[in-house]
Order: sequence, then C-alpha cells, then structure tokens
Amino acid sequence: AAPLTAQKLPSLSKILTDYGTKQMPDGEVYLLDSIFAYVFDPAMPDSVLIQKQYFGYADFEKILVDSSLARYFDTTQWMYYDKREYTYDAMNRLVRRTQYLGNLMVNVWLPEEQYTHSYLDNSPLIEYSLMKNYNSVNQSWERRDSTYNTYDLLQQNDFSYRYIWDEGPGVYKITEYHHYAYNAQGLLTGDTIYSYWTPGIARQSYLRVYTYDANGNELTHTAYNWNEATTEWDEVERHVNTYNALGNRISNYRYEWDDDLSEFEFYKIKL
Repeated sequence: AAPLTAQKLPSLSKILTDYGTKQMPDGEVYLLDSIFAYVFDPAMPDSVLIQKQYFGYADFEKILVDSSLARYFDTTQWMYYDKREYTYDAMNRLVRRTQYLGNLMVNVWLPEEQYTHSYLDNSPLIEYSLMKNYNSVNQSWERRDSTYNTYDLLQQNDFSYRYIWDEGPGVYKITEYHHYAYNAQGLLTGDTIYSYWTPGIARQSYLRVYTYDANGNELTHTAYNWNEATTEWDEVERHVNTYNALGNRISNYRYEWDDDLSEFEFYKIKL
C-alpha cells in the first residue's frame, strides 16, 4: 500500500486491511506502518505533525498498543505525545485500558488514566466500569469515578448510573444516571439524564433525541436542557447528517438554538 499522508486517520479496519501483515500461527502480532496526521494547518508555524504508531494487534481489530509522537514545526525532534495499552481476558473482552502522556523534555511515558471493565457473566455486556487517575506524587492509582449498567430482556442498556469517589468519607456518591429508549429496530431514540443536584433526589436535566432513516442511519440528534421554571424541555442544539448512495455519512450540520429568534441557527458543518 502507498504511504498514508491524509489529514484524517483511516478506520482501524482499513488500516489492518491495507497495512497489516497476516497473523502467523505462532501468534505473531500485526505490525503496521506509521500513520501521519496534522493537528491544525500544516502551513502554520504552530502546527503539530502527529506520527500515529500502531505497535501490534493480537488479532483483527483487537489492538494491543498504540502511541503517538509529535513533531513541532520549530524542531525536527520527535517527542512522546500519548500512548494507550490494552488488556483482554480469555474471551477477548477488553478489561483494562491504560493511558500515558509523554514527557516532552526527556521522552518518557507518564501514567495518566486507567479504565477497567467487568462483564455480565459470559456476555460481552459491560456491567461495571472503573476509572482511576495516577497520582505522580504518591506514585499510585487513585479512584475517580465509576459506572454501573443495567440491561433489559433484549440486552439493551436501559440504565447507566455514574458515581464519583468522595475522598473525605472514602465512598462513592451517585451524581447522575441515564435512561435509554429504543425503537423496534433496537436503535437508540432517547437518552434522558437525571442529575443529583440535591443528595438523594434525582431530577431530569438533559435529553438527547435521535431519528433515523429506513436504513438505520442517524438523521438527527437533538439536545435539550430541562427548564425547572417552566417544567419544559428547552432546545440546545441539533445535528443533521447527510449520506451518499452507499450509506456513508458525508456531512454533519450543527445548529444551535437562538432564544431571540426561537429557532435553530446554523453553527458549523463537519465533513
């Protein structure tokens, strides 16, 4: 395959298809060529050239390590930027992702965040997730927040509860939960967020509503804030997607609500 120089990174599947070597019977991992992507405009003096490196794959689409090196345009030296390491269980389920930041002065990896997941029995459904931050002073991982998920009879995620760690009493405190709704095709149509502004009392605070075309492509995504004074949902923003004949998304139009005009106003387009 020809060297990649595009502004956007291709999908992992395409990278593996075009650049991955075949996995050998003895378990040799995939080794891929580096991918380059510009952050900001490459013609600008403060731009950054990111060299994305996929170091290996245990099998198709199961990444083991990926890292990025940065080269600022005022120097020719590559510097450590960020890195992620992934751990899987015997059922090939992701159980841990550890993130590192690069120390640009001495080019060493510094631990930053770690996510661990536990699953429902032998299913691929994540029941519990835990996030930790690395304390460089104590050189230890410290709990930050966690998420607990429940599922309906169709194995659709119906509730997600988020907790944050309170260092004082040393306990987790619930901050919000999501209630998800689906259509007959199993597509997400609504995500209502309930927040605990007062301990022990949950009030609806945010809502996302989704619509789809006949092929299951997301057409619109509209966000609302709950207005306690009027007991109504106030529009915040809307995303409108367009697709080509193959069903690939070609644009995303974003609109923000204008209170003065009482209508959505175009904000930007993302290709």
